[in-house]
Amino acid sequence: MRENTVTRAPKNLRYTTFGKVFMAFALVALLSAGFLAVKSISDRKNEQKQEAKLTVTPRQGDLYYGYFIENKPSDHGTTKML
Repeated sequence: MRENTVTRAPKNLRYTTFGKVFMAFALVALLSAGFLAVKSISDRKNEQKQEAKLTVTPRQGDLYYGYFIENKPSDHGTTKML
């Protein structure tokens, strides 16, 4: 019966300046780690898509733009331009 009649002290939770700074750094670190994880996963998916495009066998009528340069090493270990 006495528990209902006695008022309780309000619960206050206060952070010190150090606690606030620590929580801010922790939040920034977690968000950065999450961003980097999502970015690396999406980059890997893009790489897999590009690799899949490159491994497709050529079909008749496909056009390729660009060039191929072969550099042959000389006797001294340097390369010569063709």
